[in-house]
Amino acid sequence: MAKQGYKTEVLESFSGGLNFRTDQFNLAPNESPDLLNVDVDPRGGVTLRNGVTAINTSALGSEVKGLASFFTDSGTSQIIANHGTAIARSSGSAFTAISGPTARTDGSRMYGMTMNNVFYGVSGDKVSFKWDGSSASDLGTTLDGSAGNFPIAQYVTFWNNFAWAGKTYEDDGGFAYYNSRLRWSNANQPEKWTNTDYVDIDVGERGDIITALVPLADRLLIFKNNSVHAMYGFDSDSFQLTALSRDVGSIALSSPVSTPYGVFFWHDRAGVYLYNGESFTNVFEKLRPAIDNGRISFTTAPQLAWFENRLYLSLDMLEYYKSGTQVTKRHVMVFDPTMKSWTLTDIDATTLHVHAPPGGEPILLGACKTTANAGRVIKLEQSNPTDAYD
Repeated sequence: MAKQGYKTEVLESFSGGLNFRTDQFNLAPNESPDLLNVDVDPRGGVTLRNGVTAINTSALGSEVKGLASFFTDSGTSQIIANHGTAIARSSGSAFTAISGPTARTDGSRMYGMTMNNVFYGVSGDKVSFKWDGSSASDLGTTLDGSAGNFPIAQYVTFWNNFAWAGKTYEDDGGFAYYNSRLRWSNANQPEKWTNTDYVDIDVGERGDIITALVPLADRLLIFKNNSVHAMYGFDSDSFQLTALSRDVGSIALSSPVSTPYGVFFWHDRAGVYLYNGESFTNVFEKLRPAIDNGRISFTTAPQLAWFENRLYLSLDMLEYYKSGTQVTKRHVMVFDPTMKSWTLTDIDATTLHVHAPPGGEPILLGACKTTANAGRVIKLEQSNPTDAYD
């Protein structure tokens, strides 16, 4: 009886990236079930990934929840962060507290935008605030077209000469959340809001609430848990809302990101989707088994960022690659759309943000989560071969 033989095969390319399918015999020749802390070259080779360095070697008092950017025409460039109940700023090194705004709710997430050389910050349940580089103050909540006001909201963005606020918290005979409400300011006046300039989007439908606002060319995308909508137009008389999908949406606080390919976002327990302006495509199918078997979990929402033509995704994931005791910690995955391939890193980062000064070099930032690194903000894709969190 002839012996069962083995066949030797030379693997010359890993350009297909990670594939977590259970049956590894179904993997393509250029795919791998384990690509940790490496980058894949378009020609198929692998190299050790770049390291990280800390923005602030002295940690802030608690985990950083939100990151945003502030720029001015005169050249000011600052990273804005919220941690605990505080707001802080950095010009590239240690953070300095911003005094003036009402204390945030501990654990809340700040979003912000710069408009007319002023930074506007929101965090869901506290009055919005502004920062001009030298002083900060609370903004009022009167939405009657008068100056010095801004809605309390969870999400904010700038599009088509208007400030936009989503998932608002308003006083209508008593403060209450308007989870499906989208408001817009007066044109080029982010501190003037008219009470009637809003739209409530599919209120109460399947528990759907607004989860993100993302400008995309001629439209503003409004994400909800289970749907995506687009606002078109130029002013209050021409704004028109269109439903793009009632099958997919974005997890709250996961920060969908606009890219040259379209908008990437994380939908429910299905992974990353891409909206290319016409259709929705799941780009996470090869990694979906890690969701189904619980390797990927959702204690903290996934986070997305776009940097140097690649998508970065931070998520909670079991250290499946370790022998012995395995724990769930934060990881960062990287997707190269030119090869449609994913790789995995063990970088400790939750919130991701690209700080892109006008005319300057963009920096990919991450807020650390583990007890050892909490309170630090790191720069990813640094030339050093190791990770320096302090």
